[in-house]
Amino acid sequence: MNKSSCALVASLLALGMSGTSFAAHADPNPAASAVPAIPAEYRAPLSEAGKTCPQVDAPLVAGILSAETGFRTDLTPPSGAVSVGNIPPMMWAKFAKPGEQPSDPAAGTHVTARYLCSVAADVEKISAGTSAEGKTALLVTAFSAGSTFATRLRDGSALADTSTPAILTETAAYTAKVLSARDEYKKQGI
Repeated sequence: MNKSSCALVASLLALGMSGTSFAAHADPNPAASAVPAIPAEYRAPLSEAGKTCPQVDAPLVAGILSAETGFRTDLTPPSGAVSVGNIPPMMWAKFAKPGEQPSDPAAGTHVTARYLCSVAADVEKISAGTSAEGKTALLVTAFSAGSTFATRLRDGSALADTSTPAILTETAAYTAKVLSARDEYKKQGI
């Protein structure tokens, strides 16, 4: 692993261990970082999704949905991801319950929470000594980077991968956006 890989991983972990919020580094222009209102059909599913596991609360799921699609189910990204959470089809198949459809806001919310909880379990294995906020930042980073990123960090293969610095750099802005939205949704009482 090269020095820049070590530095990026160390910075990400240090932010978490020091308790510094990624949201503190978000765009200071409130108009540029305003979050979309949560549509009525998402309120009950978000409340339920926030109880899926201890590491994932309703404001975090709302932040993910806001960052991914702005709560729109009609978007089809080039990646082929599905639902309001932009879930890879393979992960949708793994975490969706029978009858859940990607076009359904409630199903998309619940599948996103289940997927996040799966990633959170991997993050727990690599984040001893990291603050709760740091673990959440790692969770969002791993969610954005792909389902195996946290596992690859844990086993060291991501640290040997020359693409890891680019992945961490790319996901830093996304993580800040999600955590900033999460903080705003907390203020709104979601």
